[in-house]
Amino acid sequence: MQTVSKLATQFGTSKNTIRVWTAEFSEYLSPTAQPPKGQPRRYTDDDLRVLALVAYMRSDAVPYDDIRSALASGQRAEPFDQGETDDETGSDSAENQRESDEQPQMAIDLFRDMLGSYTDRINTLEAKLDTERDARLSAEKRAAAAEAALAVLEAQAQATAAGQGRRWWEFWKREV
Repeated sequence: MQTVSKLATQFGTSKNTIRVWTAEFSEYLSPTAQPPKGQPRRYTDDDLRVLALVAYMRSDAVPYDDIRSALASGQRAEPFDQGETDDETGSDSAENQRESDEQPQMAIDLFRDMLGSYTDRINTLEAKLDTERDARLSAEKRAAAAEAALAVLEAQAQATAAGQGRRWWEFWKREV
């Protein structure tokens, strides 16, 4: 079990940021991460993986809603330690190297998923824009036709008013 201070050091952030992330993503954390007032916070290994994903994504300025979506889909990250050095030997060092090699690929896969989601949103909005543009053009054509018809009626009304000897209803009888 980890404390807020250890996590802040491990993720290279402040204790307050860890508390904010804990509150923001509490539904993905254990009850010991949000204990009753007066009791210390304790983070499980699964909590560490959740907060590691949050730390990775926030370092790339990913919005909270996208982080929440990633967590809801079951994504987690292996926590890293700011204090680790590369002079470790044996299988632990090889294991750490393998994990650190996998993390960029996981981030790339995550961003590809997000890019696909944004591309889908853009395509949907472009389709709506095309529909709205077509409706506007149709309305403009109808308005132009109505203005032309109005101009004809105004000309007829002016001719009648000028006293050319015919009344307005006579235009209709003759035209029909």
